[in-house]
Amino acid sequence: TCTDVAWAADGSLYVCDREHPNIYRIDPAGTLTSFVTSDRLSASGVGQNALVVLPDQSALLSLIYLPSRLVRIDLRTRAVADVNLRGTFFDGLPLLSGADGMSLSGTSLLVAFTSQVTRVSPTLADWSDATTATLDVPEGMTDIVHTPGGDYLLNGQAVRFAFDRPTDPFRLVRFVGTF
Repeated sequence: TCTDVAWAADGSLYVCDREHPNIYRIDPAGTLTSFVTSDRLSASGVGQNALVVLPDQSALLSLIYLPSRLVRIDLRTRAVADVNLRGTFFDGLPLLSGADGMSLSGTSLLVAFTSQVTRVSPTLADWSDATTATLDVPEGMTDIVHTPGGDYLLNGQAVRFAFDRPTDPFRLVRFVGTF
């Protein structure tokens, strides 16, 4: 199950695979190849769920849903390692409340959990080490996107969907939280 796509400045697309520890690359000509396979991209619960290319084009960040982790993949060497996160990086809600979506916003990464948004700020330029700060948001949010007009949360309601519970109407909410 491929769950997200990230675009690089050279025109390449990277695709993460939730069920297998793979990241695929589609080059500008449209050729699909396996970019990297690593046990660091797998999970005991639910695997990769979101992917971004760092602004300096040096690496990908892959978000592991459950248990929640952030993984850095060097685009030149293809080395795969967990980002050392200092601070909270999990949702306080029960089962299936993992890290669901992420977006670069300014110099930080915003990660959407079911009932929280976590700001991840690099302490090293290569993103191998970072700190976190967390804010509560309405339950049911599953993704976040950065736009020129601000950051927005999506109420994808993954947990309700997974347990066949009634869902709320679709909603896009502007995130105006202050960390």
